[in-house]
Amino acid sequence: MYKFFSTPAHGYLCVPMADYTASGYKASKYSYKLLNSFVYLEEDCDARGFMIAANVSLDDVAEVVLDYDLPKRLHVTPMSGEGFEISRSYPSRAST
Repeated sequence: MYKFFSTPAHGYLCVPMADYTASGYKASKYSYKLLNSFVYLEEDCDARGFMIAANVSLDDVAEVVLDYDLPKRLHVTPMSGEGFEISRSYPSRAST
């Protein structure tokens, strides 16, 4: 059973490092790791990608609601960003 931490600012799927590594999924820089024990996969970019790669269903996830943001309370390190990236480029507006 995996835990999904829902915070006022965001949400993260907590995955043991061994499961993350075995899945072959590469997380974006928006996810975090806690030492070499756990990976906190960001809800918009990485949680679903891991779930698909590891064949995890929503039945395998329990939600935990927190009243604080995880990265501010835990000593977590951002992931390397080898995986998915959100494009931040927007079409330019023609001046009128």
